[in-house]
Amino acid sequence: MKWFSTLAGVSFPFLLAVPCSYGQDSSYVEGYAAFGGQGSIVAYYPLETGATDASCNAHDGNVNGGASFEPAKFGMGLKCDGDDDSVTIPSDAAFDNPTGISFCAWVRPERSGSNETILDRDMSFNLKTRENPQGTFTFVVGGTVLEYGTYETDTTYHLCCTYDGQYVKSYVNGSFNSALPRTGNVPAGPMAEITIGEASGAGLEFFQGWIDDVVILDRALLARLSHEGDFSTGNAGL
Repeated sequence: MKWFSTLAGVSFPFLLAVPCSYGQDSSYVEGYAAFGGQGSIVAYYPLETGATDASCNAHDGNVNGGASFEPAKFGMGLKCDGDDDSVTIPSDAAFDNPTGISFCAWVRPERSGSNETILDRDMSFNLKTRENPQGTFTFVVGGTVLEYGTYETDTTYHLCCTYDGQYVKSYVNGSFNSALPRTGNVPAGPMAEITIGEASGAGLEFFQGWIDDVVILDRALLARLSHEGDFSTGNAGL
């Protein structure tokens, strides 16, 4: 597959060899692989009808609470009722990223003013909504917290957070949001399972709304993060 990166207004083609099919949303996720580096996808959850890891790395999850699947950003997505719906993914050494990580998701929150979890791995990393300040998204890597607010309910957002061993950075709808310096490894935490839609190991902070196309990479994305058009058309700005 051919992809194009843009530098100083000039497009340069390069080839991406994709070792495994990523399913219905392949062009979107292959874009992540291209701009994160070969082999950088650790897990990818299209959340079409279940919690299968479509990266071919076999980090399959379990759907809990009778969660359903409804039309979302790409095909279907995980519909969470805010009471007990979630996905849990067993801990694995592949998720231990001492020097770099990226994690991204499409979300559509249905309520504001409460603490709700989109993606969580205990003390390691998470994406959440917060009640204070009300209606904010938070991006966390190893205790370093970035915020974005105020989001609108019943509105679709693309959220992404990266860590490269020097800075934690957050992006919303393809645009840079904020950054803070950080060094050192990313701790796994005592509850090392990964959860989508609830706090890791706690049975709390259940998300209400849908979550779609969750992806976890083992390094910081190397290019400007974009959403919707750029990866699907094979164009991204460096």
